[in-house]
Amino acid sequence: MYIYFCREFLVDLSARVRDWSASQCIGEVFVKFGVKLSSYMNYISKYPTILLTFDREIEVNPGFRAFLKRQENTPATKMKGYV
Repeated sequence: MYIYFCREFLVDLSARVRDWSASQCIGEVFVKFGVKLSSYMNYISKYPTILLTFDREIEVNPGFRAFLKRQENTPATKMKGYV
């Protein structure tokens, strides 16, 4: 999600800078991505709680542990390092 957001934001911002004129305004790019950015900020602000919940579930939930183990070994997900 984050990588997609950054790419899309960079493309829009780069296009705006590339075609720069006296009437250009980069604020429109920030407004366009405002909703997405607020969702991401919500995730970041709750990240410590997310990690605690994740660790707790690993300890107490065998099904969750098994799921993670399966995903860890699946090249398509490349889950390591994304939590």
